[in-house]
Amino acid sequence: IDVRPFPGAGSMHYSLATGFHFNGPAFDGYVNRPRQGASGAATYFTELGGNSHSFKAGVDYQHLNSASQFGFVNNQVFIDNSYDFATHTGVPNRRRDYDAPVASISNGTIVAVYARDKFEIGKSVFAEVGFRYEHQNSNDDINRTTVSAGTISPRISVSYDIFQTGKSLVVGTYGRFYQFVLQTFSDGFAQNAQQASYNNLIWNGTAYVFNNRVTATGNSTTISPIKPTYVDEGTLGFRQQIGNSIGVTLTGIYRKWGNIIDDTPILDTAGNQTKTFINYPTAMRKFWGGELVFDKRFSEHWNANFSYAYSATTANTNSDTGSGLGDFATSNCRTGIDPTIGTAGVLPCSVVTDGSNITGTPNYNQTSNFKLGGAYVHSLGPVNLALGLGGQAVTGIHYQKQRAMSVLIPGCTPVTAAACQAGPTETYFYDVRGTETTPMIYQLDTSLEATFTVWKTVELGMKGEVFNVTNQQKQRAVNQTTWCDDTTQAATSSCGLARQNFGKATARGSFQPPRGYRLTALLRF
Repeated sequence: IDVRPFPGAGSMHYSLATGFHFNGPAFDGYVNRPRQGASGAATYFTELGGNSHSFKAGVDYQHLNSASQFGFVNNQVFIDNSYDFATHTGVPNRRRDYDAPVASISNGTIVAVYARDKFEIGKSVFAEVGFRYEHQNSNDDINRTTVSAGTISPRISVSYDIFQTGKSLVVGTYGRFYQFVLQTFSDGFAQNAQQASYNNLIWNGTAYVFNNRVTATGNSTTISPIKPTYVDEGTLGFRQQIGNSIGVTLTGIYRKWGNIIDDTPILDTAGNQTKTFINYPTAMRKFWGGELVFDKRFSEHWNANFSYAYSATTANTNSDTGSGLGDFATSNCRTGIDPTIGTAGVLPCSVVTDGSNITGTPNYNQTSNFKLGGAYVHSLGPVNLALGLGGQAVTGIHYQKQRAMSVLIPGCTPVTAAACQAGPTETYFYDVRGTETTPMIYQLDTSLEATFTVWKTVELGMKGEVFNVTNQQKQRAVNQTTWCDDTTQAATSSCGLARQNFGKATARGSFQPPRGYRLTALLRF
């Protein structure tokens, strides 16, 4: 992706009067991320011990370059007291002469080999066993190794035909699946700072004169050995065919994440922040689920599908690389709104980020989900009618009482309330994650289609659809999760307002859409 200025655009001007940028673009440069890959595999069929086997082995190679370069047009930025975009003139204040941009280029390589055997045991058991080995190596823009790890992933699946009819099956699977670390992770360690180092020149009334030099450094994040995050997944299920058109399935699933990567920022006594990425030892995420499905394929003018899904997730992090876990372990966190937290609103950040309330049900977990759908087709003379009906009922999302707290500089003795605040904030949970839930919601949709054949397989017709037939507009998200436990404060205070507004939705998108209609003209061939 290349971003270039329009011909004659010139350098960018920033107006202190309006806060707007004029003339040139905000950056002049490019982002290029080409990927090269090659793969190959071979399969061998044979019989061993009277059972058929299908052996397969393969290799996969991927290489990625991540290059970016950001500069300014003419490597200059003018900061004006005011600027007239019509005449392209301004009242000068200062000018920044930037160093010529140097590209930041990181690269990564993933090599994988795999093998598997698909085989039968007698007439009832069908199995597949395999493994996958992957090695990932990534470097930052000064060729420091940011990721170097090898992983082995076992895979197995088994199905058992109970009556040797192909209609009653017990199935099970297990696998470990690694998530390779994205190249953007290595980009985060970049040392070639973009749009950062410049000479600052001040307007003295007749000319720009040198005032000072600003020199930027690269990212201060510490590189440490990390392993790719993985998911262990196991499933167990039953499949039953009834007649020629009906199937019933019951499936259970379990997932557990491991080697979760997280950042661990820390402050020194001067307020300087350093960050290290590690496989955080206590980061956890588990999922249990089950699904029952009834499916009737189209026959005798109708089809139908019904499903019920149950899910239960327990986690103390929703992020793949940057949650609050382990943040600012040597600092205190403070709120000036709710003195009931800790001692007069001050609490160790380790309690805020790693306390027992952090582990619970994340907001995306919806415990129960019912779905149904079906259609009935009938012909009236030359007209083919199709009536459709669909619906869903789902339990609400989870949320909890919480409050943002300011991170304090270690060892700082405040003169004013904000004197020791370092800038970052962390989120304090009053209760266990996911204690609260929004109401259960449902929606019904329907459609009616009429078509007729005009020539051979060409059809003309109309289709009308009604979405959310009963016009349900219940809350499906929460915009106000800030809470305050101090009951002594006035109703009009920040604390009192937090108590009044907690759990409310304040955006249109946080409610179900109202009833909607759609009319479609059809031409099929």
